[in-house]
Amino acid sequence: MRYRDFKWLFSIILLFFYILSFSETKSNFELGAQFLENGNIEQAEKIFLELYEKNQQDCMILNNLGVVFFMKKDYTKAYNYFEKAIKINPDYSNAYYNAGLVLFIRKMWPELSEFASVAIKRFPKQRKELELLISYSYYRLRRFQEGADIFINIKKDELSKEYWKLFDWVEKKYKILG
Repeated sequence: MRYRDFKWLFSIILLFFYILSFSETKSNFELGAQFLENGNIEQAEKIFLELYEKNQQDCMILNNLGVVFFMKKDYTKAYNYFEKAIKINPDYSNAYYNAGLVLFIRKMWPELSEFASVAIKRFPKQRKELELLISYSYYRLRRFQEGADIFINIKKDELSKEYWKLFDWVEKKYKILG
């Protein structure tokens, strides 16, 4: 028998190994995510770096690597991974959120306000939360009137609950300013 007689068999074998490889990647991804959730950062890092070596274009792997470095307080590396994920998939909101969080923690107010302005166009459903971040950034930049002008249009009950504490803080600051 010749190669062409076994061509279909070779195709099936290749497909089997492809599916097996995909299944292994998926289960490793889930394991890495579980390690992250349980705070086992070193194990999560190891798994996500291995996955990254196999596929450098997967925005979810890049985002999770960013989370690993965020948890290790290596904000520069974290931001770089989030940025790579965004370049691969500009509609991946988790990477946007996490990159914004890095800017917030690093107190990079001009960058955060610009970043949030861009994100509003991409994620209009989160407009109010992003406007709150812009308003807060303007407060930190001492651009009080611009921040207050944005803040006045934000209603607390329109925000996700995780933003309520920030809303209360910003509201208090703008009330003090009059």
